[in-house]
Amino acid sequence: MHPTGHQIEVPLEELENKLIQCTDPAFTGNLEVTLSLRPMAAQEVEWRFVTERHVPDPATVTAKLDSGDVTNQRVATVRRWLAEVRGKLLIELPRCKLRASFLKGEMRALKIEEVSQ
Repeated sequence: MHPTGHQIEVPLEELENKLIQCTDPAFTGNLEVTLSLRPMAAQEVEWRFVTERHVPDPATVTAKLDSGDVTNQRVATVRRWLAEVRGKLLIELPRCKLRASFLKGEMRALKIEEVSQ
């Protein structure tokens, strides 16, 4: 599967290093791995904006408004709308864990399991 614009491939180096540590011939057991997001992940979001301008019909425009008062009012309106969606735009990881099974240091399985809550 190739990542899309809404997906980012997770670097595997840290996982690989931990799995290699489990290859000790004296180790028989499982390694469970879960992922979590750090707050800095939100700083890596790329916003893409597309503006579509609609030109009003000159016959329907009656007068120009004072831009000073309108600007403050419009800014307040934008902020009210943003307050409604705040907390709804989230970056989420699927609730899953990786489970690696080892027998005498030899990796026998690597599975991704869904986790409920």
